[in-house]
Parts: sequence; structure tokens; C-alpha cells
Amino acid sequence: MSLPELLAKLRPLMTRAEIVALLGLAEANQALDLFSGYQRKHGVHVDFSFGDRVIDSIWFFSNFTRDVPVCGLRIGMDIDAVRAAMPEGRIDEPEPSGVTRFHARPASLDFAVEVAVRDGEVILIDLQRADLDEVRAARKKADADRKAERERKLERGKRWKSIKDPDEMLLSWAGSHSSDSGNRRRYLKFARWLIGSSDPNAWHIVGTRWNWDNGHAPLLWIIRQQNCDMATALEIFFLAQPSSYFRYVMDRALVPSHDLEMFDFVMEIRERFASGFYTRSQIAFDGAKTTDRISGVAASAEDEALADKFYPREAARLLPGRDLAGGDDTDLATCYAMLARVE
Repeated sequence: MSLPELLAKLRPLMTRAEIVALLGLAEANQALDLFSGYQRKHGVHVDFSFGDRVIDSIWFFSNFTRDVPVCGLRIGMDIDAVRAAMPEGRIDEPEPSGVTRFHARPASLDFAVEVAVRDGEVILIDLQRADLDEVRAARKKADADRKAERERKLERGKRWKSIKDPDEMLLSWAGSHSSDSGNRRRYLKFARWLIGSSDPNAWHIVGTRWNWDNGHAPLLWIIRQQNCDMATALEIFFLAQPSSYFRYVMDRALVPSHDLEMFDFVMEIRERFASGFYTRSQIAFDGAKTTDRISGVAASAEDEALADKFYPREAARLLPGRDLAGGDDTDLATCYAMLARVE
């Protein structure tokens, strides 16, 4: 049997396995591949639903062979022959394009047939599942429902950003941070531990070792604590890559929308330093290193002026205190363990 004869046997609601059984694996793969140029080569388009895993419709175009009938119809036949083949069908009024459409649902078939005629000849034969309109409406609704749910999840995931109370903010973030219940429990446990902690040294470890891919809510909680060490706030400030934002210090409206969140984050730290919010200074911080970093990005006198307004004064200082940069201190073992659970 020739390939056109096999293609003419395709029917709506056929599964992929049935298509493979009819056409063979290689031909079936090409027929279902939207990018294979199958319609151009053979005059057939298989509208396969990968969601329902069945054929929705099959279109036979004008370049499909005229020698092979499709349900008693042929490309190139006239409208009278179409009517004779399917006397129970109806014909629409001609369209402005000159195309006339014929619709039929023969009792002998469990699918609908639509034929397009132009210049007296059939140019398209479309076999489609009888419930296609209802199925498409249901899919459209399902897509809309999925989109609405995604938007609700996105909104829930952003809700923490508008909460002023640091503890409530952190718990809200943890409760919406992951769609996986196991991960959510871990983040909630970590958030409750952080809220219940009172050791600024532990906060420093979290602040300097936190995986930023997990979001910055825990860091926001830390920099809002009255007892947050200056070194911790400065380390977090520089980990946020402030060199990307200092040129906007005089005009927030210039900040690209995708950078606004981090800009506001570093600006909050800067403003807390400016207001004298941070008073604890018991952890070591080497301001000489950050001074080099600041001078390295200020490429002009104008940049230097902006950097001077943007970077906290404390960033250039050498702050004496405990060195927490290396080693896993035994008194901070719980902190390292909690961090490991949310990596």
C-alpha cells in the first residue's frame, strides 16, 4: 500500500501507537513533528494533541494526491461530487476569499468532515473529532485556570516582600518559598531557628554563607536586627554587588526594573548605617579590601562623587573583633548544621 493510501486511513482520536502501527515508526515521527515539513512534502497535516495523546484532526491539502480518496472524497473534485458523496452535509455561504465550506457528520463515521472548495475544486479535506469545539473550549479553560493558579502562587511567593515585621516577613517567605512540602518544612524550620536565635555571630555566618539563589529574605531579616553586627551588615552589602547600583544613588527612577529589588536592599543597609542603626561592632572587618573594590569601579570624578554618597562610611574602616571568616567554630555548630539543611 502506498504512503498516500496509508495517510488516507488516518482518523481522529487515533493514538500515537495506532499511528505508528499504520505508518511505521520513522514516518509517524515525521508526521507528528511540526518542524519536519510534512505538509509541504505530502500535503497532510496531523493535528495531534500531546496533552490528550490523540489526533484532533487531519488536514489533506491541495498538494495531496488526487488519486487517493479520503472518506469517499478527493482533492480536486467539484462541489456536486462532494454533495453526492455526503448528501446529509450542509454548505455555507461563500466567503470573501472565494472559499466555500461544506460540513458533514455522516452517520457512518464517528467524526466530522469539513471540505473547502475554491474555483469549483476541493482544496482541503479536514477530518476532525466530533467533540473538537468542546475539547478546545475545555483546554482553553484549563490553560486559563493554570495561568491563574501560577499567578496566585507568584503573588503568594511575593507577599512576604510587603510585610514590615521582620519575623512575619521571614515566616511568610519560608512558607511560600518552595512548592515541595518537604523543602517548605525545611525552610520553615530554618526560619524559626533564625528568629529564635540571639547570637549575632550566627547571623554573621548565615549572612556570609547564604546561597543567594534561595532568595535574600533571611539576609533582609538579619540586616533589620538591632543587634546585627556592623561587619555582618557590611559583608552582606558587598555580597549584593553594590557596584551595579551606586550610580543610581541620586535617582531611583533610573534603576532598571529588574534591579529595583536589589537596589532597595542595598539602599536599606546604607540608610541604616547613615541613621546609626548598627551599633554592635565585635566582628572583624577589613575596610582596606572594600576601599580597593570601591575605587576599582569609580572610573571618573562623577563616579567617585556618587560612590561617596552611596557607600557607607564604615565600609572604609578597619573594624577589630572576632575573625569569623574561616573555620567551623564549635560554638557555631548548630548554625552550620541549619545552613546545610537548606542548601
